[in-house]
Amino acid sequence: RVRIPLPVSNILWEHCIRLANRTLVEGYANVKKCSNEGRALMQLDFQQFLMKLEKLTDIRPIPDKEFVETYIKAYYLTENDMERWMKEHR
Repeated sequence: RVRIPLPVSNILWEHCIRLANRTLVEGYANVKKCSNEGRALMQLDFQQFLMKLEKLTDIRPIPDKEFVETYIKAYYLTENDMERWMKEHR
């Protein structure tokens, strides 16, 4: 068993969490059609993911948490707000 120093462990966790969150958004982006109920389930799934993460690691804030939440909620934005969000998150 190899001991990993805490700073290195934290960096690894940050990268893994960021990758997982970006992968979630990529998966959500591949959905062709989504209802209000589907968006609500995405939010619920992400909240469950966050709850499990908080038990596994002390990394706070969760990397890219706001990115995922904003992506899910973007469905409810006006067209102008959506354009602004897309430009800010390229």
